[in-house]
Amino acid sequence: MPDAMMSYDAPGSDERIFAEFHTKAVVDQARSKESGYPVFRDVVFVKIIQPGDSRLSEYNQPARPVDIERFPRQYAAFQRGQKQEVEGAPLSLLFPSEPAIVENFRRAGVFVVEQLAGLSDTGIQEIGLGGRQYKMKAQEWLQQAEKGKSFHGMADRLDALELAGRAKDDKIAALEAALIEAQSKAEDPPRRGPGRPTNAELAAREARKEIA
Repeated sequence: MPDAMMSYDAPGSDERIFAEFHTKAVVDQARSKESGYPVFRDVVFVKIIQPGDSRLSEYNQPARPVDIERFPRQYAAFQRGQKQEVEGAPLSLLFPSEPAIVENFRRAGVFVVEQLAGLSDTGIQEIGLGGRQYKMKAQEWLQQAEKGKSFHGMADRLDALELAGRAKDDKIAALEAALIEAQSKAEDPPRRGPGRPTNAELAAREARKEIA
């Protein structure tokens, strides 16, 4: 597939390209010839699908060092046994009640809203009827999401300022309480020695004497 090879090696934004590494059993021709029967060996393949490309033209060949270097995140996920997905907002957010549309896009190599928003003219033609409208809908959704992100960021900053103000008020209140306590202790009369009667006790004794 020389044409596909040229297409998938073309420079561009690889973040929006579907790339999946997987292991496939292939016939080892040399060992099979020596043994007289088919001998298989495991080979790491990479499947690459441009957004909007037909599955008939997908690239699925043994992984080369350049492929691993080009898609390090997907290869690392493959080594960990994790699912390899395109990063972005799931199409189900754009079409929450239309799973058939989401599945049709997945079959065309479009998995996230960002892919749909950046779909090429060739990809739009591959999608078919309504492709351009879907692309505009995805772009508008991302614009609204960006506005919401800015709003939440501002709200977080205001919350942080409010918390800082409350902390400052609490600190001032604590200092005022400490100052009042210090002043109160300074105004108290000196403590008497052990066993020495208080003024109130002395006054009570004098009162009893007068009554007697």
